[in-house]
This record gives sequence, structure tokens and C-alpha cells, in this order.
Amino acid sequence: MSHPYEPLFALPSMVKNLLHGYILRDTPDADSLDYELMTRVPDDWVPDGPRYADLVWCIPFRAEAEQSGQAGPTHLIVVLKFVDEVVEDIGERLSRHAASLLREVTRRHAFGAPDTPPVVAPVVVYNGPDPWDAPGGVRI
Repeated sequence: MSHPYEPLFALPSMVKNLLHGYILRDTPDADSLDYELMTRVPDDWVPDGPRYADLVWCIPFRAEAEQSGQAGPTHLIVVLKFVDEVVEDIGERLSRHAASLLREVTRRHAFGAPDTPPVVAPVVVYNGPDPWDAPGGVRI
């Protein structure tokens, strides 16, 4: 069963608002992403075993950011997980998902890989009754 937030964040505008308005707010990277060209990464790129994320989006960096003279990633992959309760091992689960996804991206030569592998950013959207207190957790 999908989480109630999943249809909401299946909309590119909501992902942009989350990243630009909250996660990347006040950082130099906030305006370096080309949200107009963002695309969903298919679920079947990650096998059932390590599949843990609810939605995965890939957003290219703007051409100006790529032409800054530094060879770096050309894409950001955002791995979204929605939870209503604190999950102690969520970091480990999302890391397995991200590693499996990166292997598939490299195999497919997608999103700049293998020459410039994308940056993978796991994001947990938590809406539970208790404060988030999982190890290594960050609260906004």
C-alpha cells in the first residue's frame, strides 16, 4: 500500500518545492538544478530485495553549473521515503536502495554514469506524532 504522500510527491512541482524551499534553501546549489527536465526513475531499476524508497526522481544540473570548469556530476538523484513512525534502520535501508540504484544507473550509462556518476540524496519525509529521533537523523 502506498503512503498518502506518494501521489503528492509524484508531482514535479512538489519535489521542486521540497528541495528548493526546504532542503537546499540558503545553499549555493538551490538554483543549480534544472527542475524543468526532472524525470522519474522507474521502480524496476532496483530489485525487490533492496527496494525501499517510495519515489525516485532525477534532476539534471543546469548547463551553467556543469560549465564551471570542474568535472563533476551532471545529475542529482533524489530518493524519497515517506514514514509516519521513527524507523531506526532507515539509513541502512535507503543506503542499500541507493547502492542498487547506482549499479543500475552505471549499467545503463544513464544520468552521466559511469564517467560522472550522479549524486544520490536520500530524503525521508516524516510525519509522525513523535519527534524524529533515529540515529543520525536530521530535523528541519
